[in-house]
Amino acid sequence: MPKVINTIIENILVECTLKTRYIPISTIGFMIEKKPFDLDLMNYLILFESQYKIIIFKKGKIIISGIKAFENVKEISNKLVKNTLEDICCDEIQNISIRQTLVKFIIDNPIANINQKISLDKNSKYLPKLDVFLCRANNNKNNLSYVLANNSNEIFVFGIKNNNQIKEFKDFVECI
Repeated sequence: MPKVINTIIENILVECTLKTRYIPISTIGFMIEKKPFDLDLMNYLILFESQYKIIIFKKGKIIISGIKAFENVKEISNKLVKNTLEDICCDEIQNISIRQTLVKFIIDNPIANINQKISLDKNSKYLPKLDVFLCRANNNKNNLSYVLANNSNEIFVFGIKNNNQIKEFKDFVECI
């Protein structure tokens, strides 16, 4: 049986809903880039401290990528949103929700044994098979999106929402 020796949160994608119903995109473009954005895109990627990426949508939503711990989601969301948008009528965040995560599980032996268990190989259409795999892990395939496993000792899981699900998946891998 494989043993999970490390678990790393690679990325948490967070969505915030802002109090304002309309964000003046041209103002954001001027503030951040000092040049106009392509207004046809409706969202913009902004780099913060080479760690966080922020996508701003026109109708009051903002998505933050790059948070590394569940415990920091609210703190970082509030800090980044308020520092970014305080000059353009954003004085309240109405909602913060985790949209997607990427978690890496490192196991103590090559992934080949798990590949056999979930019928994963380079030529297979593996996502439908992994839905069954995840269903066994969580009794609800909607809890997680999918798993990617490479040829070494790493398993990548998308869609975990909290630390409890990390433990559930870790326990499941160790039971294979």
